[in-house]
Amino acid sequence: MGERRDPEEGAEAPEGPARPKRRESAAVSDVPNFVKVRERPLKTHVHGRGGTVFVCPSGWGLPGEAGLNLLAAFADLARFFTFDPSGTGESTGLRAKEDLGSRGIANDSSGMLLRLKMRPSAVYGHSHGGCAALRVAINHPELVRRLVVVSTTPGNGTPDAWNWRSVLGDEAPTEPISKREELLRVTRLIQVRALADPAAGREIFDGMAAKPWKVAIERFNALPKDGRMLDLRGKLRHIAAPTLIVAGAKDPIVGMEAAEAMRQEIPKAELTVFEKSGHFPMLEEPDKFRVVLEEFLERD
Repeated sequence: MGERRDPEEGAEAPEGPARPKRRESAAVSDVPNFVKVRERPLKTHVHGRGGTVFVCPSGWGLPGEAGLNLLAAFADLARFFTFDPSGTGESTGLRAKEDLGSRGIANDSSGMLLRLKMRPSAVYGHSHGGCAALRVAINHPELVRRLVVVSTTPGNGTPDAWNWRSVLGDEAPTEPISKREELLRVTRLIQVRALADPAAGREIFDGMAAKPWKVAIERFNALPKDGRMLDLRGKLRHIAAPTLIVAGAKDPIVGMEAAEAMRQEIPKAELTVFEKSGHFPMLEEPDKFRVVLEEFLERD
């Protein structure tokens, strides 16, 4: 287990041996447009070329495409593959008594990989999607060669595992959300205020609300319950895969103690701290994120 932090300003990375060429993945066509998981057709999204990195979507009520967009700048590093959770995007609608939290997302993620008989180069999860990725690695170690979790938490059995209400302050909803427009507005506020520099939010997230996404309001409203149920402490030791933990030092939603807890319990974990980032290191420090992710994916 180890930790890496930013090099000093102006420091040059040491030269090393030439990196081997990345093995190309199979053609995009080996992932069908829809995959039936637990008798529900779920819409898939694939972007990029190279080894396949499966991206566990978030359960916040947005489609998987929203998470994939955060990785658009790194499409030359890997083929990122995800899906729209039920009730979002082009996937089937929600069923009665469906598990709307990270456990449900994890079950659909592992079910999709099993259905496709796919063992990707890595399983990746950001924020709430990172909780799902942790669950997949715990419950199905045979599916996970490498694990990457960004700005996430193993939970602690309280709703405060996700500090998004404090980020919203007086603008936090006091009643369950009932309209699509309100969900997109609240999500946009959370994203912008979770940056180390919220002033950069307009440039980074501009246009999100204009996209004609089908969203699942019920998933967002289930977040407090999911927070109370989320506590993976004591189970992380069962993760066998080499694990890269990425954390923003200025993340107002997930504190550094969550990253440290994962680093200490996961046997083959390493922690990289992005000193200038909040909740979105891939957007706030993209050059460093590229180097860290590429180096991890290319290890033997």
